[in-house]
Amino acid sequence: MKLLKFSFALLLAALFTLQGCSSTANDPDIQFAQTAFAALATGNPSAEGMLDWSSLKAVGTDVGIQYNSMPNDTEKAAFRQSAVASFASSFQSTGASADSLTNWRVQDATNHVVAADAPSGATLSLTISRPDGTQKISDIEISKQ
Repeated sequence: MKLLKFSFALLLAALFTLQGCSSTANDPDIQFAQTAFAALATGNPSAEGMLDWSSLKAVGTDVGIQYNSMPNDTEKAAFRQSAVASFASSFQSTGASADSLTNWRVQDATNHVVAADAPSGATLSLTISRPDGTQKISDIEISKQ
């Protein structure tokens, strides 16, 4: 009976430990980052709604300034479409895919930064903001190791 209680206690401890490890995968920022980046990397038009265009920074470029300088909604829409298509084309030309990113994790919980590792050894970092109460990517950075 003591062995059974001990085994049950070990099972519960393992279960709580495993739940703690898998909670990262269930983190809403990680899930959003994976979905949004996959859409962006493939040029899916849904990516347009997942980016915080007015404050977006991408790989050292202040895209938000360019976007905010557009004089009207028609030009802003064309800018969004072009930017998503251009990003996807550039990303795909490297031979990479969103599926090749691994080790998705919260890199900075306070600032809502999610990171993933590329096969090349580079780290992709995505900052998630909530400008209107919904998740949006506001910063995309790639750092080489």
